[in-house]
Amino acid sequence: MASRWKLLVVAAWLSACPAWAGDGNGKVKVFILAGQSNMEGLGHTRTLAHLGDDPQYGGLLKKIRNDDGSWVTRDDVFVRFRGGKTTGPLSVGFGANQEFVGPELMFGVVMGDVFQDPVLLIKTAWGGKDLHFDFRPPGAGRLPYPIDPEALAQRGGEQIVGDC
Repeated sequence: MASRWKLLVVAAWLSACPAWAGDGNGKVKVFILAGQSNMEGLGHTRTLAHLGDDPQYGGLLKKIRNDDGSWVTRDDVFVRFRGGKTTGPLSVGFGANQEFVGPELMFGVVMGDVFQDPVLLIKTAWGGKDLHFDFRPPGAGRLPYPIDPEALAQRGGEQIVGDC
């Protein structure tokens, strides 16, 4: 039931963005970027200039930084983060704060270059979660080994396994 509700929220949000319609064909490439604290984005913008020093990948800096030193803003790639509290065209600042970036930056640049249709990145990040417990697929069954009963109880018990 919760999955349907989330899908309806995303669909409603997409339909509320008519100004961002690309070439008018009604197609949008949607990518969900889900992860933990690394997905939030802790790469500081001051480190991005060093990208230009790399002989193989240095050209990527030109895709994210203008000649005057300002950051490129892509109008063909849109980001939604923090439940909609942080949204806008792709640029730096979709990380932990305005001076940080995460994987959305270069992923969005590459996807924006690959597709003619507009690209929407829906980014979500949880800290303190694990693949074994929180992201366990429902079809995986019960936990294969017992964990500390007190820790299990603090996290909500067996019924909460796979909640994310």
